[in-house]
Amino acid sequence: MRITNSIMQNNTLYNINTNKSAEDKLSTQMSTGKKVTKPSDDPVVAIRALRLHTNVTEVKQYYTYNSTDAESWMKTTQDAMDNLTDIIDKLYEQAGKGAKQDLQSSDLQIILKEMNSLVDEYYSIGNTDYAGRYIFTGYRTDTPLTFQKDTQVTYQVSESLSPSAIDEIKYTGLEGLDAITSTNFSTAPYVNLKEQSISEQTFKRLRISYDNLSAKDGDTLTIKQGGAPRTVSVVSVQDKSKAYGTLGENDIRLIPETGELLIGSKAYEEMMAVDKPIKLTYEKNVWEEGDLNPEHYFACTKTKDEDGKNVSIRYNGGAGETNTVSEQKIEYDIGYNQKVQVNTNAYECFDPMMRQDVDDLNAAVKNMETIENVVKNIEEYMAAYEKDTAEYKTLNSQLEAANRAYTYIRDDVQKMFEHAVTRMQGYLDQTDLAITGSGTRSARLDLAKNRLMEQKTTYETLQSENEDSDITEVTVQLKSVQLSYEAALLATSKIIQTTLLNYL
Repeated sequence: MRITNSIMQNNTLYNINTNKSAEDKLSTQMSTGKKVTKPSDDPVVAIRALRLHTNVTEVKQYYTYNSTDAESWMKTTQDAMDNLTDIIDKLYEQAGKGAKQDLQSSDLQIILKEMNSLVDEYYSIGNTDYAGRYIFTGYRTDTPLTFQKDTQVTYQVSESLSPSAIDEIKYTGLEGLDAITSTNFSTAPYVNLKEQSISEQTFKRLRISYDNLSAKDGDTLTIKQGGAPRTVSVVSVQDKSKAYGTLGENDIRLIPETGELLIGSKAYEEMMAVDKPIKLTYEKNVWEEGDLNPEHYFACTKTKDEDGKNVSIRYNGGAGETNTVSEQKIEYDIGYNQKVQVNTNAYECFDPMMRQDVDDLNAAVKNMETIENVVKNIEEYMAAYEKDTAEYKTLNSQLEAANRAYTYIRDDVQKMFEHAVTRMQGYLDQTDLAITGSGTRSARLDLAKNRLMEQKTTYETLQSENEDSDITEVTVQLKSVQLSYEAALLATSKIIQTTLLNYL
């Protein structure tokens, strides 16, 4: 084959360009610090780089964003429940103070003022939010746990109550003692009041979660407990003698103002024998600021909105046997096929009965104040008469009746405060259980974060080993290529200078 000058020139240019391309490739690796800048540089490295980049991106998402956001949510929840524990501890302490026998109603009112304030704070913690989302309200993170102002909206609430929640309540009728004045004490019906006129009644009682229901005196409701529905008669507390009067053994009475179901003896025995949830459906249309929103607790239907328009919006329709809201888990992805629940549902730590317990104490202390005033007033009336007068004797009989009523009521108040101590301990145990559940999930999240951090380090190391160039090696290679390139230029320049005359 004949080699022409043109062939030699082209081969020379090709070789020089090859050296230049190698120098450019190494120079690019030196400046970028990467082995490849495009897939064609090294397809194997490029494919492995894409896979590792995906792994690093996913781990960063889990570690830097998801787990951090979940940790912040759970920290906010933990702080809120720690505050709950402090509040319940204080309520426990105040209930213990109120259980002392020697306290007057004025002393107890000071204690109750503190307890009322603590209960308000207890429920307000349920409105704690994280990044604009309420943390205790399940999936409805845009709805606060309690009503933020006095509101008129109608809900039909279906509540299930356990027969084990049935307790006892004692009622002492004053038989008109609180209506006695200095001018009417010797007139009917007060003139015949005496110690024997006063008696104490004991009722089996089941409280529902709300008071001030929409039901009116004379209405009827039904409750279900496995068998045939039972009729519940509604009796307003405005007539206490009727509301807390003699109850038939098969009767069930609802006092809408207090949210109490009074249960006759035989009806009670039958309920306990069935031992199934007692289901009651009722309406409530007036909500005070701080009342719990039933949407977060019960199967309920909004039948009238804030504007008074008729609507039909169902909440927690699948609540099932207990009519309580099902667990609503808000979960974060914290790894490959790994999730952690970050939220705690309101019903786990905010018991609707807390307010009912304190309202019971308020009502009992108010009754105690009333009978204290009755005793004081009668004693003042007696001071105006001689002991042998008919008026004095009448007032003395009334005073004996008032003292007997006071003995009953004072004893009941003490027992109610003692019972409140037990109730507060129950709420504390309930909150501790919720804290334990949240803490367990938090510990699992910490383990997952540690594992993600190790994975992140591993993937980033593999990514670096796969993509990053060895600067020392590249420097040596670049210097070698530069020498080759310069040598090629030098040799070519000498060859090109040679002409035909050099061979003649």
